Amino acid sequence: LLILILLVLFKISEYFDFFKKRIGEINKNSLIVNCFLVFAFLFYFLSSTGYKHHLFYVFFFISIVSINLKKDLQKKLLIASLVVSFGISIGSHLNSSISNLNTVSVYENYPLRNVADIINNNFIEDQDFSIFALDFQLISYYLDKPNTSKIIHPTNYKEESIYSELVKIGYISDNEIRNQISLKPDVIICSGETKYLFDPYPCNIEDLFSEYTKIELDKYFESPNRSYYKDPYRTFEIYLKQS
Repeated sequence: LLILILLVLFKISEYFDFFKKRIGEINKNSLIVNCFLVFAFLFYFLSSTGYKHHLFYVFFFISIVSINLKKDLQKKLLIASLVVSFGISIGSHLNSSISNLNTVSVYENYPLRNVADIINNNFIEDQDFSIFALDFQLISYYLDKPNTSKIIHPTNYKEESIYSELVKIGYISDNEIRNQISLKPDVIICSGETKYLFDPYPCNIEDLFSEYTKIELDKYFESPNRSYYKDPYRTFEIYLKQS
């Protein structure tokens, strides 16, 4: 955060210098970075959705500011802040970082992968089964199974510009969720978020069809390794069709 603040301040000071100089004296690389920064901010605001990950472009281009620093004081401040930040990070995250280097252990104990193993163990080895996933697409990835619907991001069901186009080209139906569930796939994956998005058609599958059983996965949902940001609403709602 300290480094980011410094880079922002350096960029602001550069803009002041920009208006004092003639165009011929402006560093071309700096000018290009400035243009990209402007477009990065425009992408965030003009997208009309305001998703935070749209700011990634801003972070990328503002980090290039350090390449064009000309003032010795700015360079020294940046180096000092890097050293301080590195020291704080080492003290706070050294043990967890070393633990994360054990990629085999991290992979095997990742909650969503454990959930995928539980689902897989409910079927005979090499048995083919279908999955309709409204959320937690990573589970489908671990199972190496395609989603029965062409929509893989839950909120895209509410994005008319996306949904209507997929209907128009025949990739999905007008009532995609209802139709997919009526086909009774072997596995249905929902979440607390999808219940909210698709009310009044909640994902209480076991109440709709008696052949489905809900898997109890509270232990994996409550795991601190499930998500970097704790989201109490995205509960696991996974139903298996009993043969």
